[in-house]
Amino acid sequence: METVKVAVVHPMDFEAIAKGDVIGQAQIEAISKIRYTEDPERYRIEQMRLIKQIEEHRPDLAVVTTKRVLRVLTDQELLDYRETRQERDVRSMRRNVELGARVDRANLNEIEVRRADCLDRHVAMAAIEAHRIMRESKSRIRELDGPVASPRLGGGEE
Repeated sequence: METVKVAVVHPMDFEAIAKGDVIGQAQIEAISKIRYTEDPERYRIEQMRLIKQIEEHRPDLAVVTTKRVLRVLTDQELLDYRETRQERDVRSMRRNVELGARVDRANLNEIEVRRADCLDRHVAMAAIEAHRIMRESKSRIRELDGPVASPRLGGGEE
């Protein structure tokens, strides 16, 4: 079966969007023809579709949802967003390692046990490496910031 990409026609001038812009709820509702109050779940899906369209037309922009609006991040906001996302992703990797420990191998057949063991090793190695890289990155940022630390790191000297 062939996948068909459907172009959505709406009053969005992608070239006019700039870093720091906010696309409000009213504009999202006008574009999507879905009111948040009538169908919040579908509204959120349309938000995600709109983000994808913006980022496809403008790969230089990063767009995130903030409640019912879309925010086009400035470079400084994107820097903070990436740092926060990195921390969240490393926590998620740790969680994945913890979940692996909950698999009761007594309930698995031999092939599944081998799969679980292999997955546990790879997930653990990836989590350890990601955590190490994040620590090194934070350490390097502290060195670059000197006594005036970035707000995300919570101060300069500890």
